[in-house]
Amino acid sequence: RTLQQAKLLDSFLNVDVVINLFNKEEVLVQKLAGRRVCPECNRNFNVAHVRTECGYHMEPLLPKGDDPTICDGDHPKPVKLITRSDDTEEVVWERLQVYQSQTLPILEFYQSQPTTLIDFEAKNGKKDYPQLR
Repeated sequence: RTLQQAKLLDSFLNVDVVINLFNKEEVLVQKLAGRRVCPECNRNFNVAHVRTECGYHMEPLLPKGDDPTICDGDHPKPVKLITRSDDTEEVVWERLQVYQSQTLPILEFYQSQPTTLIDFEAKNGKKDYPQLR
């Protein structure tokens, strides 16, 4: 998203709270480069197992079954998971640069508004969701 989009949204909607979910860049690269997709049903999985000294612990999100490279969706025959062309480390680093230049200014905008800005470092993947309530 962009600062222009945030300002447009703010012009017709009173934004009370913004939740900024974030991770260390190295973790984002590892998780995005570990994403796998079923080319038939578009279900997403992740082969990355993140465990860092600074407290990140994210289990892989694998299909059910014996072969973690095969989608567990209801397909007539086995479908091998693929890596999207934009999920390479190089492309992910480029996307992070775009985030820094185009999306990060949104946080600065909301910090200057009477909006509650909550930063939440999601260190445990799906296990963090209950903490957001």
